[in-house]
Amino acid sequence: ILKPSGAMTYLWTEKISGFTSKQSDIQVSPGTTTMYFVEGTNGGCSVMDSILVIVKDIPTITVVGDTITCLGNEITLSANGGDTYEWLDHPSIISKNGNILLAKPLQNTYYTYRGSKDGCFSRIDSILVNVNASLPILKTADTITCRNKPITVTVFPSTGITLKGDCSLLSSKNDSLIIMPNSSGYIIINGQRAGCASLDSFYVDVKDVPIVSLPKDTV
Repeated sequence: ILKPSGAMTYLWTEKISGFTSKQSDIQVSPGTTTMYFVEGTNGGCSVMDSILVIVKDIPTITVVGDTITCLGNEITLSANGGDTYEWLDHPSIISKNGNILLAKPLQNTYYTYRGSKDGCFSRIDSILVNVNASLPILKTADTITCRNKPITVTVFPSTGITLKGDCSLLSSKNDSLIIMPNSSGYIIINGQRAGCASLDSFYVDVKDVPIVSLPKDTV
């Protein structure tokens, strides 16, 4: 809004668009930087003045960071393209420090933001962070085996597999593990599946091999 003062009547003009107005106060919204002229008249005397309305571009704010994470992990988002930044509150946010957001989402979550540059605000936008839950590793159910007999455990494609339990890992290939259990009990398998840490377990029942005795040969 442009508000002149000091005269009785006013005449506004803008040469490029041909805009004119006899209102004292005018509201304008030019698409580009524009010069407005005003002629003020008071008791037969006139004076001309002008004002330049500078139009600045709306800033474009981009956000980068951890858009895919695992359940329980913290994520960091970084905004760029402005002088100042605002993040909409969300329960999963741990801290907001200027253009940096630290959060711990428990499910797929949109984080909303805007920025400003040279006094102009950007459009409000948001970024989606996808949260992957821990996935199972095992395809094998509880099993029974004989002492000193290895078992084959079928797993989903995983990396970094380690075992915990009274057993030994004899070999690991593709989607199967060959394990030698030493006693009955749970075997815990740790690994990474789809980039996220996973933990699974199964029970193995180890049976003693029977000892068969026969009587001595008889005639």
